[in-house]
Amino acid sequence: MSSTLDTNKSSNTCETNALECEKVSTTPALRMRPRVDIMEQEDRYLLKVDLPGVHKDDLDVTLEKETLSLKGVARFDLPEGFRVVSGCGSDRCYERTFRISDEIDREGITVEMKNGVAWLDLPKSAMAQKTKLTVK
Repeated sequence: MSSTLDTNKSSNTCETNALECEKVSTTPALRMRPRVDIMEQEDRYLLKVDLPGVHKDDLDVTLEKETLSLKGVARFDLPEGFRVVSGCGSDRCYERTFRISDEIDREGITVEMKNGVAWLDLPKSAMAQKTKLTVK
């Protein structure tokens, strides 16, 4: 099944047939919407979520019904003897939600955090994968 990606710049969502990424409002320096790259193979989707400064212990990924949510915090530690002269000097909170369809095998979803990037592997359900049929 080929997927389509909504590239309308004024749209509030980007979506494929199996996955819809909902944009959240942002408040500068407090809540940030991380950049996400969505890739597809015949049997899975792979999401690359940029979360600079977020440690794996500060990343929360939940799946409730058809909503997959990521929340991460990059902790701000002010070095001793310094004061903030520019910027907000506070933690950065990242948040992103995705609406997934029945095309995704929920039991097979995995998340790996490497170097400030969360990799989400979303396998397609067996029914969503292409099958070559033999012609008799």
